[in-house]
Amino acid sequence: MSAAPNAPHIAIIGPGAIGGSVALALRSRGVEPSVFTSSTIDASLAANDSFAVRDSLESAVADADLVLLATPLD
Repeated sequence: MSAAPNAPHIAIIGPGAIGGSVALALRSRGVEPSVFTSSTIDASLAANDSFAVRDSLESAVADADLVLLATPLD
């Protein structure tokens, strides 16, 4: 699905269980978020779901209208 016209750019930091669920919910509403994670497993899963996986935190949030932090506390 392509992004809806005038959709905000949302970056999700930590596309694990919570961040990944939010990414899928956004996609169902016409918003295509970009994601960043330091986990190779989470990055691979996000890429398999065709999300734009960025190689750095800086590139993920560079033009974001909203940044969702979905990282573990520990």
